Parts: sequence; C-alpha cells; structure tokens
Amino acid sequence: MVVAGAAGSARRRWPAVAIKTKRAFAITVGLLSAGVIGLELVRPLHIADLGARAAMESALALSALVSAFLLASRLNRTWRRRDLLLLAALATVALTDFAFAGLPLLGVVNPVGPEDSGWLVCTLVGAVALAAVGLAPDRRMSSNRRRALAIVAIAAVGVVVSAELFNLLSGGSRTSSAVQQVVALISSGVLVLAGIAFVQRIGRAEADGWLMAGVCFLLAGDVLLQHLAASAGAADWVTPGDGLRIAAYGMLLVVAVGRYSRTAHETARAALNDERERIAGDLHDGLAQDLTCIGIQAQALESQLGSDHPLIIAARSALVVSRSMIVDLAARSAPTTAAALRLVAAELELRFNVQVHVVVVADTGGGPREPAPAEREQLVRIAREAINNAVQHGRARHVDVVLDYGGSDRLLLVSDDGCGITESALKSGNGFGLPAMQARAESLGGRLQTRRGADGGTRLEVLVPRGGRRAPVGCRG
Repeated sequence: MVVAGAAGSARRRWPAVAIKTKRAFAITVGLLSAGVIGLELVRPLHIADLGARAAMESALALSALVSAFLLASRLNRTWRRRDLLLLAALATVALTDFAFAGLPLLGVVNPVGPEDSGWLVCTLVGAVALAAVGLAPDRRMSSNRRRALAIVAIAAVGVVVSAELFNLLSGGSRTSSAVQQVVALISSGVLVLAGIAFVQRIGRAEADGWLMAGVCFLLAGDVLLQHLAASAGAADWVTPGDGLRIAAYGMLLVVAVGRYSRTAHETARAALNDERERIAGDLHDGLAQDLTCIGIQAQALESQLGSDHPLIIAARSALVVSRSMIVDLAARSAPTTAAALRLVAAELELRFNVQVHVVVVADTGGGPREPAPAEREQLVRIAREAINNAVQHGRARHVDVVLDYGGSDRLLLVSDDGCGITESALKSGNGFGLPAMQARAESLGGRLQTRRGADGGTRLEVLVPRGGRRAPVGCRG
C-alpha cells in the first residue's frame, strides 16, 4: 500500500515538475542573458577574427533559411495565426541581421553600426513581431483571410527589407545617443514582455513556449548589448552579444523542427483517420447492408430451420462482426479516448440491451493526460473485451467504464453488476480474453488486475505508472 501510494503521488507530481522545469529553463536563460549584459557593462570583451565572424554569419543565415522553410511548410498546412506571425518575425530578424551584418562582410555595402536609424527601426519591428507571436490568440485563419493576411505579412517584410537596402545603399543615417538608448530600451522591453507571456503559457499552450521565451530573452540581451553596453566595432568583431544571437537562432531552429514534426505527424494521422472513415463507410454501405439483408431473410427461415441452424448462426455472427468493425474504425478516428469509448459503449448497449456508463476522471496535476492514438486503441479494445465478458459470461446488466486521468496509476476501470469472475477462471487463465487483455496492458507499460467486486461483479483495472508509459508494441487479437 505504501509503494502504491508513492507511485500515485509521483504520478500526480510529474506534470507539475515538467512545467516547473521548463519555466526554470526559460527563467535561467533570461538570467544568463542579464548576467552577460552585466559583465559587458563592467568589462567589454570582443575577439577580432574575420573568419570566425564570416562563419558565424553564414551559420546564422543557413539556420534562418531552414527554420523559415520548415515554418512555411507548417503554415501551408495549418494556417494558424501564430505560425504566420512567427514566420514574419523570423524573416524580419534574420533579414535585418543579414542586411546590417552579413552584407558588409561580403563587401556589398559599407559597414554601419547599431546607431544607424534603419537598424534601430528594424530591430523594433522584429521585437514587436515576436511580441505578437506571444500575445496574439492562436486561431486558425479562415480561407477568406488567409490570402489577405499572407499578403500583408509579405508586404510588411518587403517594406522592411526595402527600407534596409535603401538605407544601406544611401550610406545610412545616424541617430543621437539618446534616441538609440530609448529605442533599444523599448525593443528589449517588448521582447522581455513577450518572453514573460510565453513563460505564463507553459503547460497550457504550445509545447515550445519555453523555447520561445528563451529566444525572446536572448534577443533582448543582444539588443541591449548592441546599443547600450558595447556597440559593435569593426566588421570582424565577435562579441558576447553574438553568442546570445547564436543561441537564439539555435532555439528558433529547434522550435521550427518541432512544429514541422508535429504537423507531419498530425497530417499522417488525419490521412489515416480519413482512410478509416472511408473503409467504415464502404463497409456500412456495402457489406453491412448485404449482411442485414441476409439476416432478415434468415429470420424468415428461422421458424423452418430453427435458431440453432448453422446458417442462422452464421448470418447473425457476420452481422455483429461487421457492425463491430465499423464502430471500431469510427472509434479510432474519434477526437478523444473518452469519445471512442462512448462509441463502443453505445454499440454494445444496443447489441446486448444493457447499460454501459462511461465516466472520465479529470487530471488534477495540471498536465495533459490524453493517451497517444496507439495507446487509445489498446484501451478501447480492452474495454470492449471486458464489457463483452461481463455481459456474456457474468450476465451483467450494468457496466461502468472509468477512464482515469487522476492521481493514481489506474488508467482504466471496468466494473459490472454480474455474477463475478470465478477464482478458478482467474487462476487457470484459460481462454483468450484475459491473456489478450493482459498483453495489451503490458504493451502500455502496465499490467491488468482482475478480481471480484466487494458487492459482486467483476472489477478489471489497467494499471500504468504515470512515467512508465511507452508506445504499444504489436498485440494480437
């Protein structure tokens, strides 16, 4: 009992610990950025190495191109507002760096410093774009707005780029020291606010909020270092601010890769669900209709042949199997595990004329507990087999199915008011039902526990340690 309690306590703490860890990472990045600024104010450092500077700018440009490609690919599939804003922010920041740091290295334009008005304006625009990613609501854009918003975003980035090039080719225009400091403070302040917004959304919004918070804090530190602490000197200088910029671009690349991977997974899953729905529709409109007709004809012949005639039994069995297959295919495409269980429960209620009640126990730990699609399939199959056994072998009239996301290792509970499983059945393990369910529970990283209820009936539980779940392996049955 003590061990079980400890496991349940660990399961409750796991989501909160993960959220705290991510928040601690983002805050640590912010503190590190502030520490670098403090050191630079006390003792500015730099390395004069043209080769290192050129390699760094090339790596940053390549990282930005890859990130932009991945984000554009995701945007083409999702058309979510934050994806568009993030792509626009990345384009603004990357093009600003390339125009004012990369082009001078190539000898295309003369070097300019952070006191240049174009640099200041572009830095502020990039900060506002990142803040919009952190503060704007994440909604899917309607088809009518997609083209308009995309055109606006492209036009805005185009204006920034055109302004940068014009400013560079015309020799640039310098601003006073006071203006530089004000704009730099505003830009960094906007980035810090954006980072705080991302930190607050950790655990209840996008999975990469902690990384985006780190990006904002690092870029805020880079802006302050450029404009307040140690202004960029010669074109071959490498400063601590460049280190913050490299880390920020690296995190942006990780964010882009993660979002692209999630989108590819979601697209593959949607395609699989569409195929399952198509097959279910074909079964319903074709085979199931034919079997229904056969069943009706079999009922007419039942008085002549008898209810135990092989033809009558085969017709009924084929119709039941086809309907079960249609429901199972629909359950796999359901949005949640609870919805899938309710579909199966409704089908079994109709078939056996029993009551099947599905209950969901919410997670109180603060983290998402929805099982993966592969886990869902195993849970639904265990529930179906358990309900079948309760009705056919236990003569139950009422079955409760509990999907438990709460504070214990129990993930699924199926209980009934039947006569209950016998001790001999538990000890012998004969038949296919219990071993198959046990194998499915083990594929989830857990175990199956079956026993008689205190008031009769059978209690079947799937116990899975919260931190021990894994992708299911192949299960027969």
